[in-house]
Order: sequence, then structure tokens, then C-alpha cells
Amino acid sequence: MRRVTCLLLALFISTPAAFAARGGQLQTKPALGQIVRSSGAMLGGTAVPSGGTIVSGDIMSTGPGGAALVEFSAGNHVELAQNTIVTFSGTPEHVLATLDHGSIIVHAAAQGAIVVEALLCRVASTASAAVSYSVTGPPGSTSVDVQSLAGAVDVSEMGTGQSHTVGQGQTSTCPSAAATQAREGGAPGPGEQAGPAPAPTVSSHSKTPILVLLIGGGVAGGIAAALAGGGKGGGGGPPASPSSP
Repeated sequence: MRRVTCLLLALFISTPAAFAARGGQLQTKPALGQIVRSSGAMLGGTAVPSGGTIVSGDIMSTGPGGAALVEFSAGNHVELAQNTIVTFSGTPEHVLATLDHGSIIVHAAAQGAIVVEALLCRVASTASAAVSYSVTGPPGSTSVDVQSLAGAVDVSEMGTGQSHTVGQGQTSTCPSAAATQAREGGAPGPGEQAGPAPAPTVSSHSKTPILVLLIGGGVAGGIAAALAGGGKGGGGGPPASPSSP
């Protein structure tokens, strides 16, 4: 009985702390990261203070003038700018940040430590060295801008399989303008198979002029033959006068 009482007391003491650290949400999963700095940041629509935690599956957002800094494993952290929505998943050593819209800056100490997905684009470091890069996509945008701040990052288009490297100080748009124009024009992207060409259609009225010409030609031919026959011998005489009885 005494042991049960001690357990209940420990639960009573620890629950409010975990509840407060989640900004009013009870934490039931292992922590994915820690909120080092929060200015108007929210988890699932609930404001969270600095020092809170993030678990896999959390949706973090910032409003106008808001910002946040989230640290995962050592040397790996993400900064959220204002008007940004990001879903975090994975493990502290391998974080996947899915950007809905807004802007984030990633600092990754190792290859694959933090991967960003936005629209149909995937951004990750290409080497074991530390990298820093930003991914920006305003609400309603059909593409994102990737800028490498330190090191090189790999940008791949998940829809086509195309990928390219963005060097330090360079900026790239994903999906590329050429790929977007090809999709809008209906042209197949690399690795995509073009569909069968549509069968030519014939209008139901297209044969009418031909039929009229054939009928008219036949009638005209018959009249010409009759006139020709009447001008020759063989019983054919001149046409009767309309005034004759």
C-alpha cells in the first residue's frame, strides 16, 4: 500500500511538469527535440514556451512576428521564421521536417541528420560535413527556394527523380521552371511514359457536303445525258413548245 502511494505521488508531481513543458499537452512519446527559443510558437494550435519539448508527429507553427528555435541531437537544430508551419517526425538523430509553408533554416552536423520535404522536393546534405541551408515557400506557392548557407546540399524532385547539388551561396528553385512548364503543358517528365495519342475524331456533319455534291453531280449528269440524247437521231426531237397542246 505504501509503495502504491509513493507511485501515485510521483505521478502527481511529474505530470504537471510534463504537461507544462508541452504547453498544456500531456507528453506520451519520447522527446524528439527541445524548444530552445519560442516567440509566439504553437504546437497543434497551443502556445508553447521556451524549454518545451517536441515529439514525433508534432505540428509546429508561428504567426506574424513569431519565431522558434528547436534543437534535436547535438549540433542539429532548426529555426522557424514567422508564418511557418512544419511537421516534425523521425528520431533525434534523423529528423524529417515537412514544410507546409513559410521559411526554415536548417543546421545539420551530419549527413541525413535533418531532411526537409516541401511540395515535391526533398533537401538533404550531400556529405558528412556540417551544412546550413534555408527552405522558403510562401502560402499558395507552387515551388520552394533552397539556399545553401554553408556547405552543399542535394535537392531532388520526388515526382521525377531528378536531383542536383546546390553549392554554398547558391539558390535553387524546386520544382524547376522547366519541369513546371512541362507539367502545365501536359508533356511527360523524365522517367514518365507518354500516354497514347488520342484517336482523330470525325464530325458527324463532315460527310454532308460530299453527299450533296454527289447527288447534285448525279442529277446534273442525268440532265446532260438527256439533252445529249435528244439532239441525236433515234426518235429524239426538239423539246415541245410550252404553248403546244
